[in-house]
Amino acid sequence: MYNLIKMPLTCLLIMTYTNFYYHTKKRMNTRTSKVFEVLVTAVTIHLVSAVITEYTVNNRDTVPEPFNNIWHIVFLVSLTCVLCLILDYLLLYVERASGRKQTTQKKILAVVCLIGVCAEIVLPCRYIDTVHGAYMSGMKAYALYAVVIYTMAMQIIIFSRYWEILGKDRSRVLFASLLLFAVMAGIQIFWPYLLLTDLAVTMFMLGIMVNTEDSHVYISYYTGLYNEIGCREILRETLLLKKPFSAGVYVFLEGKSDIAAAMLSVQKKIPEKKYRLICGTLADNVLIVLPVSSWTKGIASVNRLPKPEEVDHKLGYTSEIFQFSGKETVTEILDGIRDYKNRYEESALQRDELTGLLRRAAFIRQVEYMINNKKGFTFVMIDLDDFKSINDIYGHKVGDDVLKYVANTFVTVLRTSDAVCRIGGDEFAVALCGVTDSATVCEIAERVKKGLEEQTVLPDDRCAVRLSCGAKLWNPADGEPSFQELYTEADAALYKAKRGGKNRLFIAGSTAGEN
Repeated sequence: MYNLIKMPLTCLLIMTYTNFYYHTKKRMNTRTSKVFEVLVTAVTIHLVSAVITEYTVNNRDTVPEPFNNIWHIVFLVSLTCVLCLILDYLLLYVERASGRKQTTQKKILAVVCLIGVCAEIVLPCRYIDTVHGAYMSGMKAYALYAVVIYTMAMQIIIFSRYWEILGKDRSRVLFASLLLFAVMAGIQIFWPYLLLTDLAVTMFMLGIMVNTEDSHVYISYYTGLYNEIGCREILRETLLLKKPFSAGVYVFLEGKSDIAAAMLSVQKKIPEKKYRLICGTLADNVLIVLPVSSWTKGIASVNRLPKPEEVDHKLGYTSEIFQFSGKETVTEILDGIRDYKNRYEESALQRDELTGLLRRAAFIRQVEYMINNKKGFTFVMIDLDDFKSINDIYGHKVGDDVLKYVANTFVTVLRTSDAVCRIGGDEFAVALCGVTDSATVCEIAERVKKGLEEQTVLPDDRCAVRLSCGAKLWNPADGEPSFQELYTEADAALYKAKRGGKNRLFIAGSTAGEN
């Protein structure tokens, strides 16, 4: 008797082990993978029923008939469900790979499965005893054979039609698993006492686990998030719905380890399970948050994305919510995200990493643009007074906070049309677009001064944040000076402001500084 149940028992042990391994890995958040999870459960139930049925069928003289009948029906129904789920899995996979819905085929499959299950429950059967063991025959068995033949035939048709779309590598593994299944099922039909169906099911499941459902294919080893392949698969499935959806995109700069920590901190704040969202990496520094269901129920309903907690002043990033109509292709979506990434990285190269202000080269281009387009402006050189004392007393961390605070004050007080630059260290430059009179320059300087007086970055009053400024007014009627000429004159005015007592503005060409 042990020899009769040895095959299904061995298959059950193999599936139990592989299921445990499978469930310890991160899985794809797609309909295809969810069907596979149901398939795993159905196969497990089938193998348990196979072990029990082999015992009850061969011991009908001691086993109560209702008990034997119930487990035999469970065996037949579970195997039918396994066959139909395998075909459904393949149809969903084809949908995802080709972008073509298989609605008709899935409806036919549902009808076939329902008819097969009903037939296996109500139709009569008879048992045949041989020297190799007992097996079932009759209408119940023929209903199962019909489901086997239909599902096998449909899978062969699907492979012949979508071989290239499925991909050669995956197609080979899937087709090899299917071929093995078909051969063993055929042998089982002609020689029912040979217990090969359970082995065929087990090997087919292993083939899927190590191929289309292998987490190493879809998951980034470095972050544990979905990689680009995984994101592409989820995008393909989302686009099948032909409905508008949104995606949040982060682009990070600087160190790889810091970026990984920042990405994971975002994932912790994303309600993935509640709203069926996923976090994936399209590149080493690009994080995408994809909605599998309605995004409007999640965090994007307030048009905000969570801020990475691990991002410090050295790790710049930007984020944006992209809206898609559902009619785009995966390539179009990814190309749009890459364009956004490239624009940000190009812009970031023009920005100072600490303050976010323009770098010198970008500032020069802005000033030259104003000169070439005859837009009058005032060139202002700015220097922090006694900044060395702040660093010496409070440390460079506080000094960096002061620089960021000063830069933020400029951004708050000045207009978006004005160009603001960190020249280096504690030295800044500003081009006040359209400002060509001393009174307005003095008014702006006073607003900046008041803004700095409200600072809270210094822990005590041993030092204060003050600025000395030197300005050069320029009108188009004054000719076309070079950037260096304006810089030299404004810098000379700054020197006079410093020499005149600091914390003041001096305008080139005037006779006295402004307090």
